[in-house]
Amino acid sequence: MSQRDDKVPSIRDTLAYVCAHADEIRTVPGAAALLDEVRAGADVAHKLDRLHTTLQRAGDALGVHGATERGLHPTGVPRRSIPAADEVVYLCPADVCSRYWLPQGDSDPPRCGLHGSALRRDRL
Repeated sequence: MSQRDDKVPSIRDTLAYVCAHADEIRTVPGAAALLDEVRAGADVAHKLDRLHTTLQRAGDALGVHGATERGLHPTGVPRRSIPAADEVVYLCPADVCSRYWLPQGDSDPPRCGLHGSALRRDRL
């Protein structure tokens, strides 16, 4: 794994962002192949850096690192009070990223943008 600057978000947080925005990212020229490489799992930090650079070159000033380091509201988390203990939460099915989703009405949990499987059910 490459030496990471303290200002760069964790790999888990960056993977969570990539997972939640995979469909959008795939539309950027050159990004789909990089997403497939990230999914393969080897040298993920370097591949996320390459994906970040590719998005920036395509006009996305924040890339994947900037979007997460700005502290944007987490994907799939409604703006409400802190969840109650023992509340249901859905987590990364592969446990490789920090993505989570709290149930919202009768809607089905989202699917992992990298692996395609549904987020796994757990309890807080």
